[in-house]
Amino acid sequence: MIRTIRFLALALACFVTPALAQSDYPNRVVRVVVPYAAGGPADILARLVGQRLSDRLGQQFVIENKPGAGGSIGAGQVARNTPADGYTLMMAPVGIMAINPWINASLPYDPVRDFQPITLIAKSPFVLAVNPGVPAHSVAEFVAYGKTAPGKIKIANPGIGTGQHLAAVYFSNVAGIESVQVPYRGSALGTTDLLAGVVDAQFDLAPLLPYIEAGKLRPLAVTAPQRLASMPNVPTIAESGFPGFEIEAWNGLVAPAGTPMPIVRKLQQAIAEILASNEMQSNLRGQGYEPGGKSPEEFGAFIASELEKYRDIVRVAKLPPTN
Repeated sequence: MIRTIRFLALALACFVTPALAQSDYPNRVVRVVVPYAAGGPADILARLVGQRLSDRLGQQFVIENKPGAGGSIGAGQVARNTPADGYTLMMAPVGIMAINPWINASLPYDPVRDFQPITLIAKSPFVLAVNPGVPAHSVAEFVAYGKTAPGKIKIANPGIGTGQHLAAVYFSNVAGIESVQVPYRGSALGTTDLLAGVVDAQFDLAPLLPYIEAGKLRPLAVTAPQRLASMPNVPTIAESGFPGFEIEAWNGLVAPAGTPMPIVRKLQQAIAEILASNEMQSNLRGQGYEPGGKSPEEFGAFIASELEKYRDIVRVAKLPPTN
């Protein structure tokens, strides 16, 4: 009888202890890995949300930048070498989750198998802006201008395979124009040449906004499904003659696969409440972001749909797989 009681007590402890640990989460520092260098959108969003998670959940959420190989180094480390206990999380940008799988033949991670989605944090569309010397004040005029001389239009991008590059390729394909994609080492250099008239157009957002506001660049359209609150007079590409056109940069939060769902849902609920606050809504929308907050299931379905979309876009772009 005593042995039976001891066995039952031990068995009960095996079930209760993990449950208590999850309900007490977090009880120590949480790492949030950003697979890019400091200062970029993923890093900025991680720090914005991380500080507020620290305040809300009572433990530090420390941001760790692990850049390299287009984000693959940091993502691979989180996927392969991290316990699934909720104490290491990762910022998951569109490049890592939906673009890299189609342009890198030897990724050290699988975006679906190796990660547990937590929530989408924010989306950011691109704006198609042109140098004022380009004879186009609308998407229709820009397309017509491009068709007068195939290969005449030069579009800047911050690197081959980036979201901005693929947005330009995607647009050129659906618009039926031949454009020259001009890669730079970052958005700022491309914007400098756009201002100087070296290139004709650029798909981006943050680097372009000050010059759009100053009247030094002309916005033609945004790539979001709705107009931006910050630029209500600028139409979407979809309403400019290309229904269904939508391509946006986005960042979410994931954990290693196998992370207990009570922890995942606690994090998602906390982030959703943070993103719903007036302060964060104003902060993010002022920078051109649309706040997220999707459930883990919704974010997982969103990742799957983005993987499918970028598979087709990368195919159109004819990017050779890298190793």
